[in-house]
Amino acid sequence: MTSPLYTTATNLAALNSAWEDLLADDHDDGTLSAGTRRFATNPHARLTDLAEQLATGTYRPQPLTPISIPKDDGGIRQLAIPPVTDRIVEKALTAALSPVIDPLLGPAAYAYRPGLGVTDAVQQVARLRAEGLGWVAHADIDDCFPSIDVPRLRRLLSTAITEPDVLALVDLLLSRPVGGDTGPRPTQGLPQGAPLSPPAGQPRPATHRRPGHRRRIPHGPLRRRLLRPGRHPHRRTERTPPRGTCRR
Repeated sequence: MTSPLYTTATNLAALNSAWEDLLADDHDDGTLSAGTRRFATNPHARLTDLAEQLATGTYRPQPLTPISIPKDDGGIRQLAIPPVTDRIVEKALTAALSPVIDPLLGPAAYAYRPGLGVTDAVQQVARLRAEGLGWVAHADIDDCFPSIDVPRLRRLLSTAITEPDVLALVDLLLSRPVGGDTGPRPTQGLPQGAPLSPPAGQPRPATHRRPGHRRRIPHGPLRRRLLRPGRHPHRRTERTPPRGTCRR
């Protein structure tokens, strides 16, 4: 017997909604991929068969297709694209899991969240600046998706999702290999290009920090400077930037 969450993610209506979303995305890109065109020749029969596979536990995702695209800085971005059937499953699964996972994310997480985006993040930065905060750390994660620790991610997901059948489906999607001329190879981190990767790679949930917990300040010069008289150990009051930072 499947769990209610699994049924929500894999029923025919959910798969049909995911297919319509995928089709709209491809139209927005300007052209339908070959796989999307093939699926569109008989979508109802294909979706019905997919729903049956998911309901009976016979669904097996296929290897990812590697694609290389040029980056603006002259480098190469390595993508790993699932076939249409698996993209539909991922989109339906993401839609069902978002209401469970999204409330657990920290207040600084704006990417790939329903109703949030770049504009909201910029507005929050502007509010913090208006409150008197004058410093910002501008950083990026190099090769974010390939560097994600998938076993640790899986453990974090299991603290929010307790349904074994849902976790088993997630495991199937996280363990897909990447195809190639020399045969399939293991996927490094999360595949960039798979619909499940952006929401799955979100920052650590805020609820994983105990209520009232503060990071311990290590011993050494930094601790002595922060804890000198008149200094609050968790409130930044420097009027000059700390060494190694630049002002924005």
